[in-house]
Amino acid sequence: MSENVRRLVLLRHATAEPDGRKGDESRELTAHGLDEAARAGEWLRENDLLGEAVLCSPAARTRQTWAAIQEATGHGVLITMEPVIYEADVDSLLRVVRDLDATAPEAQTAVIVGHAPGIPALAYELVAGAGDAGDLETLTRGFVPASAAVVALEGGWGDVARGAGDLLDVRAGGL
Repeated sequence: MSENVRRLVLLRHATAEPDGRKGDESRELTAHGLDEAARAGEWLRENDLLGEAVLCSPAARTRQTWAAIQEATGHGVLITMEPVIYEADVDSLLRVVRDLDATAPEAQTAVIVGHAPGIPALAYELVAGAGDAGDLETLTRGFVPASAAVVALEGGWGDVARGAGDLLDVRAGGL
């Protein structure tokens, strides 16, 4: 992969319990969700997408998703908890990606573990709705827990903008 092309992996957390003991942020993964996360991790590893930088919402379900991925893959990269990812809209997530220029400029692949609707909406906006019809359908209607979108981006992280990416792959969760 060219040094000018970066990959952004946008991952939705795995299946969580419907209610948290102390509110939405405390919702934990179900046993099925832990299995989904491990399978997502295997897919990430097989496709060399585990990343040099990982940004994660502070919600319990996102942290547990990444922990299950690390356990399944042995990938030991440190994660950065980014509070803005929780309940983030596209503009907020774009700022998170652009901030990688300051925090992880050398990263060729970055992973953001977050929530719907922000994560799939960002993927859709980055590719300006262009790509395989089935993949776009997954982004807009089928981005279930443990789904991932992989977007190729030219230039530095700070250059990321709507319509600047190419959709490389979409993995529907639960597979």
